[in-house]
Amino acid sequence: MQIDFYEEYPTLENLAKLKIINFKSNLFLAANSLKEFKILEKRVSKINKNITCCYWPLIKRTYWISPFSDRLEILRIIAETKNIKEEFLVDLEPPP
Repeated sequence: MQIDFYEEYPTLENLAKLKIINFKSNLFLAANSLKEFKILEKRVSKINKNITCCYWPLIKRTYWISPFSDRLEILRIIAETKNIKEEFLVDLEPPP
């Protein structure tokens, strides 16, 4: 069985809870950019070596991509994730 986690608000306080996980798992980290994700990924690796981080790119003003999303933000995410070989999450939802 594989158990994965999702962190929409990766604060130091929230990430500290990863210490209690004693099995291998993936953590999908919401971040505003690939650069921000890499910083968070380093923090997580210091907290718990059992956790593999996966990029969850956010777009400005919302957490998900919808038909009303800013086109430039969608293009940014496509460009950022074009060469990523690891898993990543894109949250697609219908308009609110």
